[in-house]
Amino acid sequence: MARSEIVIFHAGALGDFVLTLHLLAGIKAANPNDDIHIVARSSLLPWAIEHGGAYGGSSFHSPFVQSLFSASYDANHSPPRRPHRVSKIISFVGQPGDVFNRNIAAYWAAEPVVIDPNPAPTHSAQPIVAQWREELIAHGVRVADRCVWNPHFPDSFRTRVRSDLRS
Repeated sequence: MARSEIVIFHAGALGDFVLTLHLLAGIKAANPNDDIHIVARSSLLPWAIEHGGAYGGSSFHSPFVQSLFSASYDANHSPPRRPHRVSKIISFVGQPGDVFNRNIAAYWAAEPVVIDPNPAPTHSAQPIVAQWREELIAHGVRVADRCVWNPHFPDSFRTRVRSDLRS
């Protein structure tokens, strides 16, 4: 069976991103034949690869990703798509139908699953992750019920992320 890719866009800060890592691990556990590519702050990408099961990542601040926020974006003048199949696109950015998510749809010729990165009312981490998981499942994304996830991060990651977030 040919490998496909799940692309996840996440522009959130450290706390939201750490919550998302649990979902990444659950998505990877339920989709072992898919590669997960995450687009996030460059300082957070090592966390997604080491702790979330992503095989790779791209900086949210790359020129290509930033061009997706432009109303004048033209999918015909974008970098070529990768040769493998994208099975799902998940966006923790904006709202359905906004400029960014319309441009994602145009580039990959597929509608992204847009998840509200700020669920209301604000509550603790476990209900937020559960709400995101339910939203993903409702949109046809397979997410494991339980997955191995180690939320311990080395001090080197914490230091690097704090300095990146200050700049």
